[in-house]
Amino acid sequence: MSLTGNGSKSIRRKDVQEQKSIAVGLKKLVMAHKAALGDTGINLTSLNNPTEMSSLGFTNPLSSEILGANLKFYRNNLRIVSSHKGLLMDYLSYTVDSGSRITFQGFTAEDGEIFMMTFEDAAKTGVQMVDAAPLTSTGTLAVGVTDYNVGTPFEVNKYPTSQVGSVLVFRNGVIQFRNPNNGTSGGNYQEVQAGSGLGVIIRFNNAPVGIEDNILVVSNGLLVYRPDGSLMAEIETLAGQLDVHREILEDVTGLPVAPGAPNNVDLKAFGDQVLDHETRIDNLEETLSLTTSADFGALFGVANQWIDAGFVDLTSGEWDITLHSVIDSSSASSGTGFAGIHNVSGNTIGAAALGSGYSQHSWTAVASQVNVSWSRFAVTVSGTERWYAKLQVNTLNGRYGFRMTARRIKKG
Repeated sequence: MSLTGNGSKSIRRKDVQEQKSIAVGLKKLVMAHKAALGDTGINLTSLNNPTEMSSLGFTNPLSSEILGANLKFYRNNLRIVSSHKGLLMDYLSYTVDSGSRITFQGFTAEDGEIFMMTFEDAAKTGVQMVDAAPLTSTGTLAVGVTDYNVGTPFEVNKYPTSQVGSVLVFRNGVIQFRNPNNGTSGGNYQEVQAGSGLGVIIRFNNAPVGIEDNILVVSNGLLVYRPDGSLMAEIETLAGQLDVHREILEDVTGLPVAPGAPNNVDLKAFGDQVLDHETRIDNLEETLSLTTSADFGALFGVANQWIDAGFVDLTSGEWDITLHSVIDSSSASSGTGFAGIHNVSGNTIGAAALGSGYSQHSWTAVASQVNVSWSRFAVTVSGTERWYAKLQVNTLNGRYGFRMTARRIKKG
């Protein structure tokens, strides 16, 4: 490291062969202002140079230099001395409202009172010092879900001609590429705009299948939380004061008052809840209900054999299948009717293999009708499967009618 500059202090990087960033120079600003009686503050862009000092050669800095010094950000470097009151103290004698305005606290100016303001080490060139950290977000992307909530706002569509923006996205350890022009296809994901050029959602083109995916999102550079003494810090301070005032106002009026702005933790929780609800709605929207049936009067044609009365084709997910059937003995003095649900066709399966999806009913009256039903038979399907309404009777001329309904309760 070394010191460079002429008449100002600066630090220049010496750890690279070619200098990549300009030196940050620092110099002193000295300002003077002659106030009028009753003035409540100082407008730094309209300083009244005291004639007592200008006659001896003193001049104030240019307004552009004063505004460029960012007094609001670097207020700790500002020192104010009054010709009547001596050294003034920040937050007690005055406040720095902006880079161009200082407001007195607890007093007004005397007629002809001179304020000498010295700003030590004002930045001449380079960048401001900031409180920054890399954005990091880890989590999982559930099966069937395409939206991942980063939780921290990032700039959307930065470097629009590239497929990598302000964040780097990894899925199961593999780098992902943004869709060209942040569109809906052509890459791996889209950055979703939430307003003001920022977003918190990464929308993948494809959802995980079978097992959830691990997601890592990191910033492509540093994420600036707040410059030193920034307006964001001021806003947060005011927000805290408003919260206190809100509680007092509620106690005094007895009426509810709208709460203050949510913090980042609240926003992350709210975003996760919104995504969860979107997934639930998506599942409900894609809930299917399939039905197959036959009116009573159809003939079995065979005795003591399973027939496939009807079927439904099920896709991936969890299903509830309900079967209701009516069987007629057709003049037999006694007999037995059977009803079952299975994914094997024909008479190749025995009743025992039907397990809990099997029911039977016997009768003794001549030409009687009996109900043989089974409801809420739960099955889990991977891919596509055909499930049958299986019926059987022990009389050759038996007749039947049935209705089987399958309802998907969870998408695969």
